[in-house]
Amino acid sequence: MKILLTLSLLFFTTIGFSETNVLHLDSTYLGENLVINANHYTNSGDNETVAISIHGTRGFKTMEVISVLSDNLLDLNIDTIAPNISYGVNDRVNDFLSCDMKHLHNQYANIDEIIKWFLFAVEKDYKNIILIGHSRGGQDIFQAYKKILKLYPGESKKISTIILLAPLADNTDEINNSLQKSHGITIKEFLSKDENAFAKINFLNCRNATVKISSFLSYYNLPRHEQLIPMLKDIDIDTYVFTASEDTFVPKTHSKVSYIRNDNIKLVQIDGADHFFRDLFLDDVIEKLSDFIE
Repeated sequence: MKILLTLSLLFFTTIGFSETNVLHLDSTYLGENLVINANHYTNSGDNETVAISIHGTRGFKTMEVISVLSDNLLDLNIDTIAPNISYGVNDRVNDFLSCDMKHLHNQYANIDEIIKWFLFAVEKDYKNIILIGHSRGGQDIFQAYKKILKLYPGESKKISTIILLAPLADNTDEINNSLQKSHGITIKEFLSKDENAFAKINFLNCRNATVKISSFLSYYNLPRHEQLIPMLKDIDIDTYVFTASEDTFVPKTHSKVSYIRNDNIKLVQIDGADHFFRDLFLDDVIEKLSDFIE
């Protein structure tokens, strides 16, 4: 895979300035060159710490939960690289990925994009790197961390902290139950189908989407060691998990994480918050993070 830095755009914010870096990505999974983009929140100082902040399912880099957190991290002298996961769309815009498309994208390609942004942060000479993920982005950032440990053991030492905001914690049994209720089919039956064929099925919060079988399986047939809860059990760096009491997207995450016995995990429930920590509940997250990080 080859990275080429092609463009830098500057635009001012109320706190400092945000720099958007655009990279070319030669994707192993999609078999084509893609332009991927991210907002680089920074101020005029020489900050040595950066957060790589990943949005949730079909989301985008300027969502409130990502952009507000990024702005506030600048007060702690922490820069942020907030990418748009491309989902195979060239230079994807800041909007939810459309349901009305043929879904060819691959979850493992998403992980590779996150790793490219990590390597970009290393190239920018950041000394300390924090990984942040919201919703499905929490699972993604964890999978990327595990892959970084294997592929780049030296550079991985720069990662000090992982922050998960209402992370996805589904397991295969729960996905199977949902599939049986909605479509009368199981993952095992999908495995017997032609991976290049398409299905009409509920996919990434899209009803009856047109999805390539291989794409569907890449998201929903994760082996146990790539699912969030098993990965959390042996995490060996500081990991902060924020859950929301009124979360209807991942309502079981708090109870699942609470059973894990690992001193590296700090679990915080934000009472009254929804999945996106709207209506000022994100302030509570930021206040807690300030205590932890300082």
